[in-house]
Amino acid sequence: MASFDLSAPVYDLTFSETLTGQAMRQSVWTLLERHVLTTTEKKLILELNGGTGIDAQWLAAKKNYCVICTDASAAMLEIARHRNSNVATLVETHLWDLSIRNLSFLGNRKPDLVFSNFGGLNCLGPDQLNNLSKALAANIAPNALLVAVVMPRYCWMETLYFLLKGRWAEAFRRRKTGPLPVPVHCSLVPTWYYSPPQFYSYFRSDFAQVATYPVGIGLPPSYLDPFFMKHPSIFALARKVEASLGSISFLSAIADHFFIILRKK
Repeated sequence: MASFDLSAPVYDLTFSETLTGQAMRQSVWTLLERHVLTTTEKKLILELNGGTGIDAQWLAAKKNYCVICTDASAAMLEIARHRNSNVATLVETHLWDLSIRNLSFLGNRKPDLVFSNFGGLNCLGPDQLNNLSKALAANIAPNALLVAVVMPRYCWMETLYFLLKGRWAEAFRRRKTGPLPVPVHCSLVPTWYYSPPQFYSYFRSDFAQVATYPVGIGLPPSYLDPFFMKHPSIFALARKVEASLGSISFLSAIADHFFIILRKK
């Protein structure tokens, strides 16, 4: 995907390595460890929109975890390969567009866990999500889990920020019906926002919902990073709020992202 190819060289600098980006990813990892990676049974992980390979690197560090890291951006995957070169036997990369149902790169392998972080699935419309559900269900192990970190239709902190700025249209931009053009490195990427029940509805025929948790209920969206870098005490408070409220399921609908766990039927 051209827009993400262009953003690949600066992606980690502008998100992964920022104060807010690191904290947000740590929240996701905490939820994975607490609710998903609780046994050694899940040994093969299929990662969707794996980007520059940071999550794959972290997952590979877990005993018995092998990661098939996929992305639609060749430039992102090149960075992921370089990052994971020291664990190449545990991390392999494949160029794969999520709108294509062909998972032939799996061969006869059946992943025990499918993982998608930070809104990658928001780049798919409803029909594409439904097709992805069918494709995954046909190619993963019985009782395998699908874990996705998705941007909902409302984020309390984003709305408050834009309201205080007097930017009314942006305050409620996630409520738009249909895709919203979101800037990614000087180009616009169609982005859909889903409530947790709405997102699950596109997977319901193939998966059962296990749980949903908020990600970014206390932590700010990444574009607020400059403010919080100047006010470390406020950011420390935000992290405490995140840790305190991160297990309250009903807050998933108003956080920056939600973490949803589905199990193949």
